[in-house]
Amino acid sequence: MRERWAAGQLTADHALELMRESYRNYIRRQTPRFRALFDHLTGDHAPLVIHCTAGKDRTGVACALVLVALDVDDDIIMEDYLLTNQYFRRDAAAHPELPRDVLEAIGTVQASFLAAALDTIRQDYGDLEAYLRDGLGVDGAAREALKQRYLTG
Repeated sequence: MRERWAAGQLTADHALELMRESYRNYIRRQTPRFRALFDHLTGDHAPLVIHCTAGKDRTGVACALVLVALDVDDDIIMEDYLLTNQYFRRDAAAHPELPRDVLEAIGTVQASFLAAALDTIRQDYGDLEAYLRDGLGVDGAAREALKQRYLTG
């Protein structure tokens, strides 16, 4: 698909699948970075800023994982993730060669993107609990400490 982009043949459907594949790869390739984030959170290295190139994709997955560790309801996690679309817009001038529908696909977040990451976790680790524990080094005690530190009420 990246070849289609380079050749100027990228459609919105291709772009959406490219984004979903990117999210799958965040789990497969970025877990050490997500683990480092949790090392900071469990080590109480606050305040902490989470960001990536656009501030929506890897950042969105990272924030969703934090919310998973805090036992936030799945619907709330998705709602929080999708808030990006209210507060972020990719500058169309940055990629004038891309059609508007392709820019929309890569410049927003969609539920299917985060779902692709979470499905990859389930496929590769069995469930989210196992990923937190085995992939990110966040066991039950660490989760309780995170809840004490970051939840109120």
